[in-house]
Parts: sequence; C-alpha cells; structure tokens
Amino acid sequence: SLRAREYGYRIFFEPGSIIDHIGATSGGLIDRVKKQAPKKNCNEYTTKVVHNFMVFARLYRPLRIPFLILYYLAGSFYLSMKQRKNCMKYFVKGLIGGLTKRFVPVIPYKNF
Repeated sequence: SLRAREYGYRIFFEPGSIIDHIGATSGGLIDRVKKQAPKKNCNEYTTKVVHNFMVFARLYRPLRIPFLILYYLAGSFYLSMKQRKNCMKYFVKGLIGGLTKRFVPVIPYKNF
C-alpha cells in the first residue's frame, strides 16, 4: 500500500479481498513456536522456507537453481547426521514444491 500511495493511488480496505502470496504454501500465520531455524530442528516450517526460496529463485534468479538444489541437499544431509533424524524429507519436499508450483510472474512495481 505504501508503494501504491507513492504513485498516487487511493487505498481502501476491502475485507473480502483475496491476496495470493506467490511463495506461500499455506494460508495464515504460523505459531512462533513452530518457526524454528532448521539448524535447531527440522520440521514442516523448514519445508516452507525451502519452498519459498525455490519459488523466488525461479522468479528472480533462475540460474542459481542448480546451486540451490545442491546446497539444500548437502545441508539436509548434514543436518540429518547432526540431529540424528531425517531432515532430508523436509528439504526434498520443499524443493519439489518450489520447483513445481505454478505461478504467474509478478509485474514489477516500477512499471506503474
């Protein structure tokens, strides 16, 4: 809304509006308790973080995708060994979701 205001648009609140967050895998807020860094504990939040990074890489930095895949696979292997649990399933699920999610490219703000 701040950028729209800068360009002279009037802002109205519409409670029935629907916003599609391109990188989001689910709606709503996640409890702070579940938002743990993957270094501490791999969980579904880890999947969502990896998913979002892959979607944004597809949007803005597609040449980095092969490096990101290797990075996340190596990181998941390391964390699986360190935490003695299967972190790889969370990382792979996020990678697959981020690489296969259909989306429409965003119109840059500077074109307004």
